[in-house]
Amino acid sequence: LVTAFEEVIVGQNDIIMKQGDAGDYFYVVAYGELSIHVNGNKVGSTGPGNSFGEMALLYTCPRAATVKAETPSTRLFRVDQKSFRFVMQTQTKQSEE
Repeated sequence: LVTAFEEVIVGQNDIIMKQGDAGDYFYVVAYGELSIHVNGNKVGSTGPGNSFGEMALLYTCPRAATVKAETPSTRLFRVDQKSFRFVMQTQTKQSEE
């Protein structure tokens, strides 16, 4: 799975994903702080070691929230939907055996 991830550096106030958009990536936060917004209201925050974006990839539904970088040089790792689903299916099969 690690080799499927791509590093992304974003600037302060950059939008990582927007509520209502199609899901394309799953993200893991390596450095920096991000805010989470639903219907324009801040509902939470996240930082290093946390992840987000899996729901839209698992269920092929629109993004449930907007995520914005709050710190300069926020460092993320992301994996695309195809790779994410492949890994999830492989893990499920292995756990069933």
